[in-house]
Amino acid sequence: MGTMRPIAGYGHIAVGMASGRLFADLSDQRRPWRQALIGIGLAWLPDVDVLWLALGAPDRGLLGHRGFTHTPLFALAVGALVGVWLWARGRGRPVTLAVLAALLVGTHGILDGIAQDGRGILFFWPLSAERFHLPWRPIPDAPLGLALFSRVGLSHLALEFLYFIPFTLFTLRWRREKTRRGRPAAVRSGGWGLPEAVGE
Repeated sequence: MGTMRPIAGYGHIAVGMASGRLFADLSDQRRPWRQALIGIGLAWLPDVDVLWLALGAPDRGLLGHRGFTHTPLFALAVGALVGVWLWARGRGRPVTLAVLAALLVGTHGILDGIAQDGRGILFFWPLSAERFHLPWRPIPDAPLGLALFSRVGLSHLALEFLYFIPFTLFTLRWRREKTRRGRPAAVRSGGWGLPEAVGE
């Protein structure tokens, strides 16, 4: 089954940051870091299973690491909750943001599925309890604890960082939007940073 990784790899963070920056760009927000933090939280969310493991829950089955919270069904459930919450609060585009949230949570299982070590993912649960890795597995699992700062641990972390450089550069890119002729006069934020309505 492999060793449990209690901390998400850098890839989850990079994907979350980049998606948050994308939300900010779409909505023309001047402060994208709020959206980036939301993106990181959603991309990291499946590793919430380490909380009850830290409290003594057995690390096996659906409640173990890379169990239910790493399934596509969990991602869909989170997306549905986001949509209902936004709709109940009267925030804009609840369906669009629900889909985006589900996709972002779902990236966690996919990235874990291309890791070289660790347990597979329950991609087809509840139809199947079989765990899978994807055929292409380039990402090494970093060692746990202080071993992360060993030569092997740092080399694994550096390799993962290199894989996700495009996401990192996209996040760190700070582009000032210049007023363009014919640009809409006003964009009203519709919840989670996406535009709800455009003024003429």
